[in-house]
Amino acid sequence: MSSKDKWIRWKKRIRNPKTKGIYVDWVERFCEYCEASPNATLKWDLEKTEDRMEDFLLYLQSEYHFVMSKKLGRDFDPLSGNTLKQAWNALCRWFGDNRKHIRIKPRDIPKSRVYFDYIPNKDVLKMILGQAKLKYKVAFSLIAYSGMRPVDVCNLRYENISRSLSQNDDILSIKLKQRKTGDWYVTFLSPEGTKYLKQLLDLRRSKGERFKAKSYVVSITGMPLLTNTLRCYFNRLVDNITGKHPTGESFKRFRVYGLRKYFRKNIGRALDEAEAEYLMGHKAGLDKMPARYSGLADIDEDAISLLKEKYRSALRYLEVDRQESMIDALKRELSRHITAKKMKDLTRGVGGGKAIKAEWDADMIMTALTRALAE
Repeated sequence: MSSKDKWIRWKKRIRNPKTKGIYVDWVERFCEYCEASPNATLKWDLEKTEDRMEDFLLYLQSEYHFVMSKKLGRDFDPLSGNTLKQAWNALCRWFGDNRKHIRIKPRDIPKSRVYFDYIPNKDVLKMILGQAKLKYKVAFSLIAYSGMRPVDVCNLRYENISRSLSQNDDILSIKLKQRKTGDWYVTFLSPEGTKYLKQLLDLRRSKGERFKAKSYVVSITGMPLLTNTLRCYFNRLVDNITGKHPTGESFKRFRVYGLRKYFRKNIGRALDEAEAEYLMGHKAGLDKMPARYSGLADIDEDAISLLKEKYRSALRYLEVDRQESMIDALKRELSRHITAKKMKDLTRGVGGGKAIKAEWDADMIMTALTRALAE
């Protein structure tokens, strides 16, 4: 096989489109720096390959931001440690897939982060959803209320939600295959987000569109929304609402990914760690789930219903217009007091059930109700 064919084959082997774009870009930059074509780099011996990789890494750390600043005519920030690792991994993948395994490890890569994400509160999210066009309102709801990655939002198909829609669920069940990992999982969309999504679908039906299994959901014309378009729209919207740096700190920026962190921050207030991680689409979440959720590995409806009820308990933390009901607040306070009483009785060696029944009636209910009213 010719070296040119190896380059073409290698690009085809990387299945994830985002990873492919990043890795191909870094290999091409490396080749430009070395003034060599991809096929020429495969002819180097291993020692020369490793030397050139280290030279390139040093260039990225010390000179690259100056070169880019001059080229773009504006300040270009130094590359973060994660970006440098990304470049190194791309080169290791290119050479490794062509039977040239790199023995050395990258050195002196900074471990500290250059930027931190601003995580919006309910007031900021409410302004974003209030000012966004319907299509983008649905997209932002899917990220903030479902924890979906932007790439999965743009690729969401009608078949991923059709069963739940046909059942007229107030909380929409979303079953999808992630673009990043290729794994299937389930997440949910809150009543508020479901309302926006149904408005979008009704608008498209009024224009004569008939939905098929593979129809894109976040769309007006039926064409897919591009991830970069979603990011650019969000950035323009944020510029008019809070600015790129809402806290006034240059190291803290507001990206669309901040909506996903909003979901993780607030879903964790009501769900266990494994449940929250699963709804984020992390495989580690499924691996650590209790046995009662074992059916999720097969997208089982009983397991989905069980997890949906846990998700429902987090709505008061997620939705911008939802307030905790008096009943929910009372239940929460009673549950907390009962748990405290159990622990107290256990430490005294008293039989848990009888002691609690005798103690928690009037005093506990009044205390719980007082706290609930205060909130």
